[in-house]
Amino acid sequence: MLKRVSAKSLRLGMYIHAPEGSWMDHPDWKTQYLLTDPAELERMQEGKAVFIIDTDKGADALLGSEPRRSGFGKRTTPVAASSTQDEFGRAEAITRRASKSVGEILKQARLGKAVDVAQTVPVIEDISSSMDRNASALVSFVRLKAADEYTYLHSVAVCALMINLGRQLLFDESEISELATAGLLMHIGKTALPIELLTKPSSLTAQEMALVRQYPVRGHEILSRTKGVSEVVLDVCKHHHERIDGHGYPYGLRGDAISLHARMAAVCNVYDARTSNRPYRQAEEPAEVLSDMFKQKDQFDESVLSAFIRSVGIYPIGSLVRLKSGRLAVVVEQNEENLTRPLVRVFYSAAKRAGLSYQDVDLATDGGDEILSRERPERWGFNSWDRLWPQILRGSNLQAA
Repeated sequence: MLKRVSAKSLRLGMYIHAPEGSWMDHPDWKTQYLLTDPAELERMQEGKAVFIIDTDKGADALLGSEPRRSGFGKRTTPVAASSTQDEFGRAEAITRRASKSVGEILKQARLGKAVDVAQTVPVIEDISSSMDRNASALVSFVRLKAADEYTYLHSVAVCALMINLGRQLLFDESEISELATAGLLMHIGKTALPIELLTKPSSLTAQEMALVRQYPVRGHEILSRTKGVSEVVLDVCKHHHERIDGHGYPYGLRGDAISLHARMAAVCNVYDARTSNRPYRQAEEPAEVLSDMFKQKDQFDESVLSAFIRSVGIYPIGSLVRLKSGRLAVVVEQNEENLTRPLVRVFYSAAKRAGLSYQDVDLATDGGDEILSRERPERWGFNSWDRLWPQILRGSNLQAA
């Protein structure tokens, strides 16, 4: 839907269709685009122009000036921030509860029963509350899922990533609630597939792949029969595997034919899939996955992908990095003001190839050190990195793999 808004009402995440008025009034206007640059937003808000936004492709205008709410559906007092280390334990408990709830929902669908969407509400509120306290802890913890946990925890992870990305784009809480619900339910069509196919440890045949590529349609059919499911959730379910270059499935949609919500889901889905252990593939390092996805700009919406990278960090929590000082460190906190200078925990001497006493270094304030490179854990003999970095984060003694 096209909507008229003043410059003062513009916000990140809106899709700018055109400035109001004739072309002669705006001779430099060349394209339509998603507004994601804070500096550009500030510049535009200083003017008196009126713009036409497309709410089908981006965020809608805010209905009022209420402050952001924590959780969904009710106003709460501000939530105290928590360190990643402190939130990690709570994130573990929340993830386990969420996984159980998602399992029940998928079980209902597999048995052909009506899906109870109300079951998603406490799950989303739990995840949202954790991310209010710390935006990185739960997203980082759920990345540690084992291959046999992938089916349920993938939905939990995508839900959390969609919340994170929605907040990065300054969507209002009702929109973020829909995105979170979409993240939890968009894989429900897999319940129509044989279990053996989902857990197959080797590559799929062409026939098997063709069957798998129909699961978004099957999921859409299931959710279309479910009460209380919004159009956003239905759209994301059917189109989260579409790609900007038209090489996605099930319909091969291209460019703007794919909604903003589905483009967001595509990024969140691929990131979590590639950074997770699956029955047929080992997890990849988050920082490398982000770098690789950025090189595939023809597949993803570049503006959405840039916002996603800002939401998880250039060096996500748990990344192994090498510092200018010759030490190895684990990224333990993000620095929203400068993503290249996170808080890291030093634990290893690259020169001596020996462990060091843990030391936290805030690269934002320590001008004498900086990240030189991200490192592959196996290069340094850390072959069970998914087990080791949480030990370091929790402050436990490092046990070699």
